[in-house]
Amino acid sequence: MDVKKYGKFLLLNIIGSVLYGLGIHAFTAPQQIAPGGASGIGILVNYVTGFPIGFFTFLFNIPLLILAYKYVTKKFFYNALFSITLFSFITDYVVVLFPTYKGDPLLACIFGGVFMGVGLALVHMAESTTGGLTILGVILQKKFPQFEVGKLIFVLNLTVVGASAIVFNNIESVLYAIIAIYISSMCMDGMICSLNNNKFVVIISDHNEEIKTYISDSTRKGFTIMNGIGGYSESDKQVIFCALGKNEYVTIKKMIHTVDPHAFVIITDASEVIGNGFKSMI
Repeated sequence: MDVKKYGKFLLLNIIGSVLYGLGIHAFTAPQQIAPGGASGIGILVNYVTGFPIGFFTFLFNIPLLILAYKYVTKKFFYNALFSITLFSFITDYVVVLFPTYKGDPLLACIFGGVFMGVGLALVHMAESTTGGLTILGVILQKKFPQFEVGKLIFVLNLTVVGASAIVFNNIESVLYAIIAIYISSMCMDGMICSLNNNKFVVIISDHNEEIKTYISDSTRKGFTIMNGIGGYSESDKQVIFCALGKNEYVTIKKMIHTVDPHAFVIITDASEVIGNGFKSMI
């Protein structure tokens, strides 16, 4: 059992769930803002019936989890089940101990979006999800790769947001919800890209053997070799392609400069790398 790996999974889920739950409890729900997804539906149901948001989210995800068990990997299913259960518990029994913000609705939707986005990013980095429409998207993408899942999820989120205008009888709830969704998405994408700052490296050098040996020995990462022809010199060249972690590429760059100061190197951001040594496939 990898204690460090499971410890990181648990820590990311706890912090992420607390932040996401705070975004709902402390900011969006008190201001009658339903920012889409299962939690947005939970806010609407809670407003009408008083039913706990966390418990509703758990019940809402049960049929989706059953489908995930059937169509997606078992690892994804168990990770999602744990995260959804944890989030539901924290939402109903932990974040309710914190005070709620009842001031400016614009500030509420901004800070609610930030808390929710950061929380979702942390759970995503643990290779899990708090459920809802995310699970539906994963299932549909797995079952129907040609299906434009993003558009379906957008329409479903828009439906939830539109329903909030009827439930709350306030068109401003829709406008604030749209702002919260946008901020949440931007925060989530930005945090994932900044913390998972992997690099895609392209190397063209006359000292490829030394470079290949160093990459293999120092990073234990694989790489790909492609044959090319120099456009100017018309000489045969080997091109090395590899994906490296955010700390590894700095060392590799220094080594390349030492071995071949004239090497041609391209380093670009890779927001998501899936495969051996990086993130596992869902």
